[in-house]
Amino acid sequence: MEEERKVGAIDNKVFQVVFRYENSLDLARQLIHVYNGLERSQEDGRPVIVRHIDLVAYFLVFGYSKSTKDRYAKDYNEESQKIAMFDSQLTKMGILMDYEKTMKSRDLYPTLKNMRGYFFMRGYSQQKIVVVFERE
Repeated sequence: MEEERKVGAIDNKVFQVVFRYENSLDLARQLIHVYNGLERSQEDGRPVIVRHIDLVAYFLVFGYSKSTKDRYAKDYNEESQKIAMFDSQLTKMGILMDYEKTMKSRDLYPTLKNMRGYFFMRGYSQQKIVVVFERE
């Protein structure tokens, strides 16, 4: 039996929404959906489109590299040309960046790179996210 998502006020100042996940890739997908909501709220936001979510989740968990792309291709039975096309699209969308004007220095956009560092490189996958709404 699947547990319901917990939603509600836990005191007068905090409202919580609990997202359940099964493993690191599932956590990465959940984080991308939260990230997308934040990006869509910005005039110049860069949300990850649906067909790229799984690949970006792999980049969050395993890092941006040829071996990650190869692993994704194997797990999803995708051809390398399609992965290269996704890679190019993600760069044009600003999800990936070329840090030194070459593909060899390509990596996640800084916000996503920081998310990777916090949740997947330091072992903080059990931590909580706090989203703060501030009036301008």
